[in-house]
Formats: sequence, C-alpha cells, structure tokens
Amino acid sequence: MLKADARAGRVLVVSLGSETSGDRRFALPAARVRAVAPVPSLTRVPGAPPALAGLANVRGAALPVL
Repeated sequence: MLKADARAGRVLVVSLGSETSGDRRFALPAARVRAVAPVPSLTRVPGAPPALAGLANVRGAALPVL
C-alpha cells in the first residue's frame, strides 16, 4: 500500500493493469480529482498510442481514457 507524506496533502491511489500485464499504482492529488466513475463505453482513436484506451463521452465531453 502506498502512503502519502502528510506535507504532500491527500492523494487518491489508483491501480491500473490486469492479471496478465501486472498492476501499476499511481497517486493523484485528491484536490485535482473531480469524480470517480465506472468506465463507460470507449471510442477507439485510429493511430493513437497504445496508452490511450479510447475516448469516453462523459456528460457530453469527450475525455481521454488511459
């Protein structure tokens, strides 16, 4: 488990990956997180780098999903 330094403020720890690719953890500043939601259907972007899973329509805005 990741722990945050009290001087750094609150963080949201996100685990990304799968059983086959392994699990990676990222810490995001909690003050910058607007919402956490289930992944909606994604629209693939032709020619996009592998890190971009696609675009999600969230309340009318196209948001990149990594």
